[in-house]
Amino acid sequence: MTLVSVSVDSVLGIDVAKAKVDIWFERVPPSAKPIHRCYENTPAGHQRLLAWLATQAVGQLHACLEATGSYSDALALCLHQAGYRVSLVNPLRIKRFGESELRRIKTDKSDAALIARFCLTQQPDPWTPLPPERQELRDLVRSLQDVKQLAQQQGSRHTSGPHTPAVTAATTRILSCICAALPMCATWWPTSACVHVFAPRAVRCMAPHR
Repeated sequence: MTLVSVSVDSVLGIDVAKAKVDIWFERVPPSAKPIHRCYENTPAGHQRLLAWLATQAVGQLHACLEATGSYSDALALCLHQAGYRVSLVNPLRIKRFGESELRRIKTDKSDAALIARFCLTQQPDPWTPLPPERQELRDLVRSLQDVKQLAQQQGSRHTSGPHTPAVTAATTRILSCICAALPMCATWWPTSACVHVFAPRAVRCMAPHR
């Protein structure tokens, strides 16, 4: 595949975790030492990152982070709304890129630097957020999947035995409550859900727990 060169003045590699994000900022071409910083992975932390970027004269900035679902979505949207080019990349691509470098050190800081190098050399496609109604449906599907996973876990615990009568009674009540609640989830779906690509997945999620 031939890469189409995209002019950027700086790259931002972001390693995302549940509680924090590590960033690696580098100018293109390198004119100063790269900068590593760490922020909380919260709305307030995201705003502090934006405030810091505003002090750096970043020019055309390309930010890149792994697609890790709810951990990365909010930050990607924040950067996109601020006007920066953002790429959400399959973590497997980043892993294979790191393997090609034969790197041995793996820390949050080194992961952020790796993502920045990937961004600069591979020039991943820009990410565009889903329309609000599709974001809503996607999040509802994820929530329902979590509930069904909990039902499966409780079902496995209930049948794994042997348990004391108190444990058996507790798991039975929990499982009954979860399974009784699943049909109510049908009221979650927007009336326009059928026109979106997530709809078939939502229908599958609504199938009764076995």
